Amino acid sequence: GSANEALRIYRQRDIIEKNFNNLKERCSGRRMRCRERALEGKVFVLFLSLILLMNLKMRFTLAKRTEAKQDASSKYLPNDTPDFLRMMGAVDVTSRKSDEENSFYWDLIPKKLRATMEALKIAVPPRFIT
Repeated sequence: GSANEALRIYRQRDIIEKNFNNLKERCSGRRMRCRERALEGKVFVLFLSLILLMNLKMRFTLAKRTEAKQDASSKYLPNDTPDFLRMMGAVDVTSRKSDEENSFYWDLIPKKLRATMEALKIAVPPRFIT
């Protein structure tokens, strides 16, 4: 009936609000007192981060489905998105300055992380950034 439907909608709304608050916290979105232009920038960055997070969650879902169809368990697939983001936090870009130019390159990406990126169909970046 309509009572069950209302409860289901309320629970979905609650999940969305909790996730939105979590994203606001990560993007320093709690401090919204600022000029209108700065507020627009913060909302834009928050919106982009939400798109990227949803894309990553979709990739996890697809990778786990593929894993289940192949009756294989990927030892490289983390449990969830925050685990993957923590793994990615360990990867840095290093800069090297010379007289002619500045060059940037990725530090070595560990084999486990490379395999995870491949399972999620995320292109491993080239070593040198041009």
